[in-house]
Amino acid sequence: MGVSLSLYRVANSFLNIPSSQRISELNEEVVLPFGSRSHIVELLCAASGFSHNHAEGTTPPLAWINYWYQPDNIDGRILTYKICNDPVSCITVKRAYLEDFLPIIRVLKDLEPFLVLHPGDGRLIIPHEFKYSMEEWFQKSSVGDARNFNY
Repeated sequence: MGVSLSLYRVANSFLNIPSSQRISELNEEVVLPFGSRSHIVELLCAASGFSHNHAEGTTPPLAWINYWYQPDNIDGRILTYKICNDPVSCITVKRAYLEDFLPIIRVLKDLEPFLVLHPGDGRLIIPHEFKYSMEEWFQKSSVGDARNFNY
């Protein structure tokens, strides 16, 4: 399975930094807020497949959002995103793949650009550097159940 990943919204100028230097340049000046926690939760939950996860708790400054790749299939993949701080500074997901941020990116596309922190190798990855496109990833994640999912 994947690893814990974090999605950040960054200034456009940050994209000009070579990928090998991005991690050392990540700071409060280049990380931009997504918006208020209530607004981001509202935007996501209005989109197909997303729901507010009250079972995880809603202790500020966190909110938990579920995403179902196959809402009609109980065996389909479900992800739980953690919405951090207010205003939202990052969105995290555990046991996931880079492309698992594509549903979030699709909904929040007006807030681009984004970077994903991959802790395994300390890289900050731009979504167009992902292995799969959005269409390929949705097809891959919607076929079969979670036990048969291979990256």
